[in-house]
Amino acid sequence: MESSEEKSAIDQLIKGNLDGLDWLVREYYHRAVRTAWLILQDSQAAEDVVQEAFIQAGHKIHQLRGSSFAPWFLKSVVNRALSLTRKRARFVPLDSHDTFEGEAPASSMDQISPSIEENLISAENSLQIAQIINRLTPRQRAILVRKYYLGFSEKELVEEYGRPLSTIKYWLFAARQKLKLLLENHDVSENGRVERQ
Repeated sequence: MESSEEKSAIDQLIKGNLDGLDWLVREYYHRAVRTAWLILQDSQAAEDVVQEAFIQAGHKIHQLRGSSFAPWFLKSVVNRALSLTRKRARFVPLDSHDTFEGEAPASSMDQISPSIEENLISAENSLQIAQIINRLTPRQRAILVRKYYLGFSEKELVEEYGRPLSTIKYWLFAARQKLKLLLENHDVSENGRVERQ
C-alpha cells in the first residue's frame, strides 16, 4: 500500500523534481541493497546495482502505473543483480586465492572474552551460510529472494517471469532442494558453529 509520503515523492519525480528521489532512497535503500546482496554476495556490487537502479527509477518513474514503488523498484534491483551475475560468469578472475588463509592460534582465542568469541562465531556462521547460498545458481538465488525475502506470491512470480505456475513451483522446489542438500553437508554444533560433516 502506497503511503501519502511515497505518493508525494513519486509525484515530485514525475514533475522532474529530484527531491522526491531523496525520500524514496531513505525509505528503500537498505532493503534494496540487502536484496541485491542476497543474489550477488558482494556488498560493493550490491550498492552499485542499487544506485544504478535508483537513477534509472528517477528517469523511468512515469512507467510506474497502478502499483506501489517497492515491487516495481525491487524488480529492477533483482534484474540488475542477475544481469551482473551473468556478466561476471563470462570472466575468470586472474587472482583467485583465498583471503582467509590462516587461522588465529588457539592461545589467542583463549584470551578473547565470551561475547567477542560469540560475535566471531556468528560472523563465521554468516560467512559460511553466505558461501552456501552462493553455491546456488543466480536464478535459484533470485527466485528464493523474491519468494522468501521480498514476499512475492506464486501468482506474482508467474507474472514476473512470464512462466506457467508449474514452472515456478518446479524452480522453487529445485532451489529449496539444492539449498537443503548444501545445508545437510554442514552441521550446526552445540556451540552454534556451522561445521562440515
